[in-house]
Amino acid sequence: MTLKFITADQIMQAVQRGHVKTPAAANIPGDTYTRTLRNLVIQAVYGHWNENREPMHITVELSIFTAVSNRVKEMLQCGNWPWETPLKRTVDRRVNECADKAYWTGDTPLIGVGEAYYMPNPARFEEPARSEMLQLARKVLIP
Repeated sequence: MTLKFITADQIMQAVQRGHVKTPAAANIPGDTYTRTLRNLVIQAVYGHWNENREPMHITVELSIFTAVSNRVKEMLQCGNWPWETPLKRTVDRRVNECADKAYWTGDTPLIGVGEAYYMPNPARFEEPARSEMLQLARKVLIP
């Protein structure tokens, strides 16, 4: 089904029902820019976890967006970033995708562990690291 037909179907459904679910973007999973941003998000969250042993917030100081933006700036200076600088909303979408099973085969690299907090997925680690991660996450999230 082409984009024209999907759009036409969406419009007809919206008119008939008064609402319609927004279709998923078909080009996201294979797009190099998107995959690169996801990798930067994963690196930011894993790096924060390794240094601080706590989940990373999507927006507050020392946020995922700040870490990704800083890395993009470094890559721009080295001539290794051929795209426009991503907006916060774009980075936020990539964060959500990193914790969404629809974008990964196997375990997702990140998990959401509270309102806007993300950490590496313990399922991707072997024992005893997995148990340590779960214990630290509980300590941080349950005061």
